[in-house]
Amino acid sequence: MTREVSKPMPQAEDAMEQPELVFKLSCADASWEALDYGVPPTLSLFFPEGSVCEQLNYGQWEGQVLIDGHEWGFYYNDGVHLDVVLHDGGLSVEDASLVVSRICARLSKQLGAEVRFKWMPPAS
Repeated sequence: MTREVSKPMPQAEDAMEQPELVFKLSCADASWEALDYGVPPTLSLFFPEGSVCEQLNYGQWEGQVLIDGHEWGFYYNDGVHLDVVLHDGGLSVEDASLVVSRICARLSKQLGAEVRFKWMPPAS
């Protein structure tokens, strides 16, 4: 019997080697256009509950925010996916995934449909 061994996820000490972590969010049952950007600060709709957040930049429904002291970017790239990028690399993939799952939970409530995410490992 053979056992498949998967590559371990990077730990916090590896974060310096990987400056950005990219996650692709998708929602098959709703459109990103249904999100309400009307409540200031504009990107607050991405703030996960229970986190200390601050909007840094905003333009054309995209921008950067601080979430618990880490810089995250939100970018629409193809009309289907929303890229959520941890810019400062200060978290492990596991810890960043927990933040992104909380962002997805908030967006799911707003859209009334499940929002999923996938980590996009860097090209080697």
